[in-house]
Amino acid sequence: MIEYEKAKAQFSKYASSPFRKFQQEAIQYAVESDRKIVVLEASTGSGKSLIGLTAGAMGGKLIYLVHTKLLQNQITNDFPEAESLFGRNNYPCRRNEDVTCEDCTSTSKQRCDFKKSGCLYETRKKEVLKAKYRILNYSYYLSEVNYIGRFAGAPFVVIDEADALEGVLIDFVSLEFNTYAMRRLDLFGLAERLKMTSVDKVALLESWKAFGNEAKKRVTRIITDLTYDIEDSRTGYDALQQIEWIKQRTRADRLLKKVELFLDNVGEDWMLDKQPNKLIFRPLWMTESLANEFLWNHGEKFLLMSATFYPKHILAKCLGLNAKDIDYHEIPSQFPKENRPVYITPVANMTAKTKEVELPKLITGIKSIVDNYPSVKGIIHCVSYSLAQSIVNGVNNPRLIIHDSKNRQEVISTFIASPEPLILCSPSLDRGISLEEDLCRLIIVAKTPFLYLGDKIVSARRYYGRIGQDWYLCTAALTILQMCGRGVRSKDDTSDTYILDGQTKDLFLKNPHFLPRWFKESFLYKLPDRLIENKPISDIPDFDDVEEAI
Repeated sequence: MIEYEKAKAQFSKYASSPFRKFQQEAIQYAVESDRKIVVLEASTGSGKSLIGLTAGAMGGKLIYLVHTKLLQNQITNDFPEAESLFGRNNYPCRRNEDVTCEDCTSTSKQRCDFKKSGCLYETRKKEVLKAKYRILNYSYYLSEVNYIGRFAGAPFVVIDEADALEGVLIDFVSLEFNTYAMRRLDLFGLAERLKMTSVDKVALLESWKAFGNEAKKRVTRIITDLTYDIEDSRTGYDALQQIEWIKQRTRADRLLKKVELFLDNVGEDWMLDKQPNKLIFRPLWMTESLANEFLWNHGEKFLLMSATFYPKHILAKCLGLNAKDIDYHEIPSQFPKENRPVYITPVANMTAKTKEVELPKLITGIKSIVDNYPSVKGIIHCVSYSLAQSIVNGVNNPRLIIHDSKNRQEVISTFIASPEPLILCSPSLDRGISLEEDLCRLIIVAKTPFLYLGDKIVSARRYYGRIGQDWYLCTAALTILQMCGRGVRSKDDTSDTYILDGQTKDLFLKNPHFLPRWFKESFLYKLPDRLIENKPISDIPDFDDVEEAI
């Protein structure tokens, strides 16, 4: 116990505070595990940051990874002893105010006086490299350890919000040509002839490699030409033009690295996704060799933390691991289940085939619930903009507001600031938003958030044997968990949640192992008396059999 307290005492804001319930147990589990990968499933309010930093403090030098810059700033505010570093494009160039350090204007003929001392990025990087506790974001860390190497080999790496890790890894190893790149490299003709699938896998793979090699030749030629123009710049030359050339070379250098990575790693488990405005080569799953090369080989021990994780066998598949390489620890929720009831109330069966018939039932159910919560704010998770609009039109209540893809943040800000009991309808509020206290006392999940099977990658995974089916169903289940958690952010906070799609009930009953115990304990299969007494939802089945099954 003394060791844990000493480690915590290194962080001034927490030195005199006792550990929360389960924190010390989690730290001990992470530190004492003999596995390289430790997974900590910790719901909101568990104090994950302190767990991760304290565990790392006991192991020597620590790298703490987060998914967003916002969270990076939040961690450094809570732990001022830690040093934070962002990517080059976050630091202004002292030589030229029109560019950032990402587009460095220093050349062999025109050396920057600030390059060796005074460059804001280089100075900050040296400071962070010397620090014991270093806070980085995923993308920067992956680029650094794979192409520069200065942050590789840390004895303890914490990955916060690690449920997003697979997506970041897949993006890192994928090769994407957007419209600009296709036009700049004149690849449209070659791309048109590319096949996405073929019975002859060897020939298909060879055609992809040939495309990649041709792209490499063309982007290399562009880099050479741009470098000549930049290096040949003389006094009196158009400085703005030189800056533009430097920016173009930065983009080209980044693309070249991606093409070379693709040529070194592409295999029969990769897929080609041809879209109207882009071309994407990517692996269907993170393989063990890819994951080891680009992530796991760059640290001695990893602690992955999030409120939600796939079960071990799915998580291992997604992160290129063997299930036996993972230690898995779950922290129970510290929020009373009475404060976060989840009413499983299937008023409609919202499948693609039945949605036209079932939509009026759904709208009737939503209207009843909204009317019975006349003075509170809430959110309705709608999965799609079209469903959100149908709900707003059908319920026909001025309390319901909606956003589109362009005014999302503006509408959310209006919702948060308003003193009125608004209900925000959105297809994109399952993550990244915290609506504590009176900002959200009501949550409605209108439809089960199954991934779109029209997506080539999603479909290929879904039908990739049993593991693919489990991944598809579990993704929907965990997204619902995230949806339900937007409104209860502390132990004294309260919010009622209603799940109205019968597809969700079936998903939960058939796959209870996808969900953590603390979430399942909040399920209720009968409406609250207040709702029944005031305005009952019509056509509600008897749930006694469901309760017995649970």
